[in-house]
Amino acid sequence: MDIVSKEQVRQIVQAKKEGEFTRVISLLEPGCALRISPQEFKQRFDTPIPLYFLGKYNRKKKTVSCLKYGDSYYIIKL
Repeated sequence: MDIVSKEQVRQIVQAKKEGEFTRVISLLEPGCALRISPQEFKQRFDTPIPLYFLGKYNRKKKTVSCLKYGDSYYIIKL
């Protein structure tokens, strides 16, 4: 059993609310993309890749676009 500080708990809760890709997407410059394979994504989520990213990151304004090319999806920061 471990004791977890208040600050660590706050960081964990905030990361859970934001989603695991939020930090990576925020680091991208406009026009850059995050490449994700469907096999890698399915290990963690049941949602189709376009629905997940377009629904999560385009709520207030359009911030990402999703493009399928070959066997991968490209999440492009706008």
